[in-house]
Amino acid sequence: ETGDADGRWLDLGRVVQKGNVAMQCMAEASKLVEVLNQFTGEVERELQSGTPSVVKNAMYKAIVHPKTDARMDTLGELVGFAREQNEDITILMADQDRLVETLKRLAAEANAKRTELVEKMMGQEST
Repeated sequence: ETGDADGRWLDLGRVVQKGNVAMQCMAEASKLVEVLNQFTGEVERELQSGTPSVVKNAMYKAIVHPKTDARMDTLGELVGFAREQNEDITILMADQDRLVETLKRLAAEANAKRTELVEKMMGQEST
């Protein structure tokens, strides 16, 4: 049976054959942290770019994307599994917390920019 673990991205049965599952999970979590750091850095630069189309796209990414991005959920599952296996997840938990805070901050910035744009548009309509 190949089984893709009820559609999950990680087939634990296959990983077990390769060695320590918790260590594998931590390695995958570290890769996810790297990818998410790149994503948040990119969104931050785009929000500050001053180019309207780029800023608009960044606003969408900052507000909508974190709610639909399964990578944060997957990261949480990986960290939780490693914790259950008594791995030292201190660094991963710090990374996870920092990412959550960064995503919240970016969403707040994007919402402020959106409010600013709406107010500008409303101001133009009244003149």
